[in-house]
Amino acid sequence: MLLDFFDPEEAVLKGLSAHKEIVDFTLPEDVVLDKFVASSSLQKSLRRKDLRQAVFAASVLKKVDEAYLFRRLKCCALEDIGPADLDVVAQVLWVSGKQDWMQRHGGAGLILSYLLHRLTSTKACRALDDQLYTAAKHPLYDSQREVFSGMTQDELLDKFTDPGLDVVEQALIAWFLCGARYPCGDLALRKGNPDLLLDLCNGLGVPPFVSDILRLSRQFEFYVSLLPAWMQIERSQTVSVTDDVESESVMISPYPAESFDRHTMQGKRAFRLFLKRCPEVSGLLQNHAPGADPANLVGWAVFILEGQLLRQRLVYEGSECLRELAAQSWLFSGGMGIEMQEEFLNLMKQHMGKLHDARR
Repeated sequence: MLLDFFDPEEAVLKGLSAHKEIVDFTLPEDVVLDKFVASSSLQKSLRRKDLRQAVFAASVLKKVDEAYLFRRLKCCALEDIGPADLDVVAQVLWVSGKQDWMQRHGGAGLILSYLLHRLTSTKACRALDDQLYTAAKHPLYDSQREVFSGMTQDELLDKFTDPGLDVVEQALIAWFLCGARYPCGDLALRKGNPDLLLDLCNGLGVPPFVSDILRLSRQFEFYVSLLPAWMQIERSQTVSVTDDVESESVMISPYPAESFDRHTMQGKRAFRLFLKRCPEVSGLLQNHAPGADPANLVGWAVFILEGQLLRQRLVYEGSECLRELAAQSWLFSGGMGIEMQEEFLNLMKQHMGKLHDARR
């Protein structure tokens, strides 16, 4: 049961009572209902705070698979809002999947309209995902992965409070505490107990609402990085907001270009076509990442340059370093050494026009 410090049901009801800008989820008859492109578009639109495009993508998903749409919103809330606004995250996590409750309180359309407005108007933070990928992939943490995997649960609990640890190391410890419930090919699988993270919250005197949100997020891998991220922001002496997005999205009707990414069939096809048309990029990859899948590396570069960009991004002590480490981890996992990554990304920037042509 959620404690009195925070009640997401009450928060949703209060928000619904004040929500006046109800959106229309009706689609034109000729729209192609592509579930995966729409899913990608929804997440990119939420990152860029583009309500109009988010409504369009949500309309497609609502017609194709409404249950999936609400599950997707939970992932978006954790991955792209996270500790920047735990109130919004908790509301999305709590209400999603409660079809009967939604019917009693205005219907899924009203709830969805309210949530999209909240998600596109609040601050953003990708620290949960950045921590996880860095902890699992970055070579800087090779020794920690080996050492922590051999520790007992009691040793891990004690180690978590070591003031010399950074936020990635704390996330790694939390991962091993929780065990194989959140598997990753780069981490040694071991038995664990997710409840230990809740016990840790109690022992550290973490406010009850943080523990409540942890319980709501338990089915997602972000469970193991939420506490370290929240603690880092709480310790930060300076917190501000910035925009990563410098220009409007290139549209490939009816979706923004960044929707066609490494998770969509169309995106993967476009990356292969781009490599055929761009010998500068394909040549660099052949010379400096000969054993890697070049289309996969292009996909990661595209994600770094456009897919991960946020409006109203939370900036705090250590956040920029974490972002850089995460980007290095993505490309390193694709087979590119860190020493060549900057040159590769700069070359990709120069040829984004060719990429958009390939997408078209």
